[in-house]
Amino acid sequence: MEGLGGRCACGAYFVVDLSGRSGGQALLDVQTLACDGDLDRALELREGEHFELKTKPVQSQTGPGAQVLQGHSYMQPQVWAIELKEAGEA
Repeated sequence: MEGLGGRCACGAYFVVDLSGRSGGQALLDVQTLACDGDLDRALELREGEHFELKTKPVQSQTGPGAQVLQGHSYMQPQVWAIELKEAGEA
């Protein structure tokens, strides 16, 4: 994982796609993070069945290009978060 990531106090796992263009990699990274680095187990996870997914753009108010990116969700950092479902849920 090349970006920022971790586990929230609520139990969800998250990563930040700093480029805003690597959503697939970010999703794989957060799934792998949730599986303690086990890529094979991460690849078996299915959205809706094993986890709930949420994404949210990170809106920067400062720095070069802030005016261009403000209000647009493309080409801007995105937070990718998943919450694993309990084994009995689905």
